[in-house]
Amino acid sequence: MDLNSTAPLFSEEMKDIELRARKMRAEMMGIILSSIGAALVRAIKAPALLLSRPRTA
Repeated sequence: MDLNSTAPLFSEEMKDIELRARKMRAEMMGIILSSIGAALVRAIKAPALLLSRPRTA
């Protein structure tokens, strides 16, 4: 598909574009939620790791 074209898009082309955009948004949200979850796990584990370290004299 030529991006500089001024020809109207057919409904099948629009459906294909919308489907690809929906998939990309879903992937993006999955990545965002995964990274938020990983950050929360690190934030929750950090105090426990500090408290469980053996004390050295």
